[in-house]
Amino acid sequence: MGFLFVLTAFMLGIFAHWAISRGAFDVRQVRIVGARYSDPRDVLSAASSGLEGGVFRDFSDVRFAVERMPIVRRAEVDRVPPDRVVIRIEEREPIAILAGGICRPIDENGWLLPLSPADVGLDLPIIQLAGQQVREAEGRVEIEPVQVALGFLRELRELSPQFLKDISVLSVDEDGSIRLATVRRDIRIHFGAGETTGTLRLLEEVLNDIERKGMTSCHVDLRYDSQVVVH
Repeated sequence: MGFLFVLTAFMLGIFAHWAISRGAFDVRQVRIVGARYSDPRDVLSAASSGLEGGVFRDFSDVRFAVERMPIVRRAEVDRVPPDRVVIRIEEREPIAILAGGICRPIDENGWLLPLSPADVGLDLPIIQLAGQQVREAEGRVEIEPVQVALGFLRELRELSPQFLKDISVLSVDEDGSIRLATVRRDIRIHFGAGETTGTLRLLEEVLNDIERKGMTSCHVDLRYDSQVVVH
């Protein structure tokens, strides 16, 4: 029985070596999954140099190469013998458009994304920078006003995703307070620096009141404790 097992393993080894030498397991088909913003051809180009050598090779270098693409957060490579490979990517999701020397989508952690807002139909808040410029080649933007704005948008996405969709422009003052303009009405909102949760609940009540009164243009100041100034 043991001899038969060894003989079978030996024969399988010979067959595998023969099949590999004949190119039976060469990669002939590549499927890209998860490419929403990126062009699958760009993903394939990034991966192509590591796809030689058959489907049973180590594809770590392919994964690393794809993850170096600015739009890609994470990548995985799956084998589908005898000749297929599936590259699954998770893209960075744009949360806003950064305007300050450039006009580029940016993700929640500050990574500039190689996307044209017009080409991919992005309808996102615009983060305006006053007196500061961001270089086109810069990968992750770490300047404080941008990080404050992104932190606010992350929190807003969790607390009130519907209100997030209503923001057209966002800017950060030197004291860390945040100014917003909305899409549907000419309403400008001024948040104080710091805690957002309670302020958003208060803002919701104020906006409902503004809606009932039919006001179409006003300034809402939320910088003061437990009170709102509307003018």
